[in-house]
Amino acid sequence: VNLADKNLEQARAWLQELHQQATQSHDLLALLEARFSQAVTCARVGDLHGTLPQVQQSLEWSISCLGSYC
Repeated sequence: VNLADKNLEQARAWLQELHQQATQSHDLLALLEARFSQAVTCARVGDLHGTLPQVQQSLEWSISCLGSYC
């Protein structure tokens, strides 16, 4: 997500749409990308309380994916 234009709401809406599409298609890698990008977006605007749960869930899903070989 490019925050150079500072359009945070548009970035969040795009990531929510990516998350929704990935959920509907059962695409774990896309879900990981959406969740991690949400974490990066939160971090870039200084929202560390929003960042940590996103990173934690990304790591949990990554471990799950590795355990099942995606």
